[in-house]
Amino acid sequence: MNKRIRMNTRMFLLVLMLFPFGVIAQENISFSKVYRSFEVDESPQYPFGKDSLEKYLRNGLQNINVSVCHGTAMVSFVVETDGSLSNFKTIRQVCPEVDQKLLELVKKMPLWKPGKKSGFPVRTEVNIPFVIKVEKIKISN
Repeated sequence: MNKRIRMNTRMFLLVLMLFPFGVIAQENISFSKVYRSFEVDESPQYPFGKDSLEKYLRNGLQNINVSVCHGTAMVSFVVETDGSLSNFKTIRQVCPEVDQKLLELVKKMPLWKPGKKSGFPVRTEVNIPFVIKVEKIKISN
């Protein structure tokens, strides 16, 4: 009987040593919370890569008259778990015409790859800065 108790105790300790690690590693993930980029394991990504995103934004901004304003504008939006975009807002304004055009441009973007936390897609906030500056054109004779 004493031998049986000792064996059960050893088996119980072995089982306890194996299971706590799985429980500790689990995190509470909220699928309704909007995470910031530093809170996720994988940040949301534009589907065609960073270079393609820059090209898309540059092409979209070609028709804007920026001669009256300069500075850094910042547009914020949320990449949803399915990759769709929502909650668009300008969090740093430059001038009304440019701010409106930036929002329109961002709203037309395709689905993104969502951010992930512990392997699960989560709602993630993205902020994109836009540096607006007027370059002087030098005419030489």
